[in-house]
Amino acid sequence: LELHLDRRDYQIVGSLLEQSGDAWQSVSRLVAVHMGATPDRSWPFTYWQVLIAALNADPHVGIVVVGAGADFHPAAAVRVLDLVGRLDLRETAAAVAIADVLVGPDSALLHVAAAVGTPAVGLYGMADPRLRIPFGADQAAVRSPVDCAGCLHELPAPNNNPVSYTH
Repeated sequence: LELHLDRRDYQIVGSLLEQSGDAWQSVSRLVAVHMGATPDRSWPFTYWQVLIAALNADPHVGIVVVGAGADFHPAAAVRVLDLVGRLDLRETAAAVAIADVLVGPDSALLHVAAAVGTPAVGLYGMADPRLRIPFGADQAAVRSPVDCAGCLHELPAPNNNPVSYTH
């Protein structure tokens, strides 16, 4: 899977980074963080706060938080750029593409990272990452020991689309 982005996608993200201030001058590593997924796949917000604070302790690390809709917004901090809800999918893919790594839950953005060639660390709970990591992706999985681990295959997929399709 490959996703080909154009110059405009990168220009928008680059412009937002340029506006982020002088604290970003020391940044040599960029971490994209996606804090949202379906409730059964999301980390509690307090865990994200701890992770972002730990990453932010290094003055050479910049953090770009991506997402949309009801995804979490990070607390305001130096070298943390909140892009949640500010980018379309292609621009979000560009933000992931320029990052050195993406950290996020089992969600579509792990597949976007694979499609743009960005290494990722996926956070998994009940789903088996061996069945979910995009084929050929440079991704590592961290799996939480939850009671229902592996039970995802036993549950029907949620129908969030009110439109029914007939074949």
